[in-house]
Amino acid sequence: VYANGDSVFDGFTVTGGNADHAKVLNGGGMYVLGATIRNCTFLRNSANLGGGGLFGYAKWLSDVLFESNSSRHLGGGAGLSVIAGSPFTRCVFRNNVAAAGGGGLYMSGHLDGGEIDECVFQGNSYTVGTSGGGGGAIYIDGYSSIRNSVFI
Repeated sequence: VYANGDSVFDGFTVTGGNADHAKVLNGGGMYVLGATIRNCTFLRNSANLGGGGLFGYAKWLSDVLFESNSSRHLGGGAGLSVIAGSPFTRCVFRNNVAAAGGGGLYMSGHLDGGEIDECVFQGNSYTVGTSGGGGGAIYIDGYSSIRNSVFI
């Protein structure tokens, strides 16, 4: 799925997506440029480069489940760039894996990054495959705030 602009995705499941083509390496489940995503599930998607479940940047993510997604580089569950104040609320990142880092979530922020609130990171990992490395649950490249969240 490719989404941009003012798109809103509410209440659906993306499963079994695979970004392994020479021209499409990111966003196994969805490649997003500025959309709002809520009440959705990203399940068993994979990407050759980044964002097994979701890749790009989102204006808002709430009540989203990322489960059993994988990436051969960064962001097994999701690999996202964020703009100032982009909120992630009540999201669950469970059993995702990335080769280089950010098993659950890789987030790259610009100046003031995203806000993670009431999220759960459970059973995510990275395998130290390529350059970089770190953050089995989350890898933040930049500034972000994390509040009221659980890491298991």
